[in-house]
This record gives sequence, C-alpha cells and structure tokens, in this order.
Amino acid sequence: MMLEIARKHIEEPAPTLPRGLDDGLVGRVYRRAAAKKPEERYASAAEMAWCLRAAIDPAMAATAPPVFKPPPPLRPRGFWSRLFGR
Repeated sequence: MMLEIARKHIEEPAPTLPRGLDDGLVGRVYRRAAAKKPEERYASAAEMAWCLRAAIDPAMAATAPPVFKPPPPLRPRGFWSRLFGR
C-alpha cells in the first residue's frame, strides 16, 4: 500500500485544479508548488503564500517580492551537552 502511494506520487501528475483556476496565475502557483523536482518548487511556504496573494491581488503583484532566507540549521546537541547546558 505505501509503496503504491509512493510510486503514484513519483510517476503520476498532480491533480488538476477546478476549471477557471487552472489557466490563470493561481494555476501557475499551484503547478510550481506541485512540481515533481524539488528545485522547481518554491523555496518556502512564505514565498508560495506571497505568490498566491500576488496572483489574487493585482496591487500586490506590482510590488517586489520579499527576500526569503531559510533559518540557520540547528546545531546538533548530544546527551551531555543537553544535560549540562554546553
């Protein structure tokens, strides 16, 4: 069952949007979010949210999108450093 779901996710195209949403800017946002290759998707949920809002609101589309920087990675901490706070 799980392998079948994973295979479908990899091989089959993403579901389509309802008629009327699939051909405009909202459809472009959706297709980019549902891209199979990670490098073709949005870098963050915040970036996708801005693009979706800009697709719906033409006034927002006239502004430059904000720069999205991912947070720094967490430093792994071992048992002793957690225990003694180092």
